[in-house]
Amino acid sequence: MSSIDDPSFDNSREMIFVQTLIQAIEDANRDAFTVAVGDYNNMTPLNRAQTSIMVKIKETYLPEDDIMVGQVIE
Repeated sequence: MSSIDDPSFDNSREMIFVQTLIQAIEDANRDAFTVAVGDYNNMTPLNRAQTSIMVKIKETYLPEDDIMVGQVIE
């Protein structure tokens, strides 16, 4: 499944991490995304830029449900 030219990426923790994030987004599962990032961060701490990217991805693709509270849908 890997389209990366680095054969060491196949079946690596990083590949599994990315696949898990994609699956969480496809399933609209905010909790699974959070757990995946937390588990990865426990093994390999994310730096500030990487953390910022994870937050941006989460906010963009998995917005909180309560954002819609109080808005009228026509």
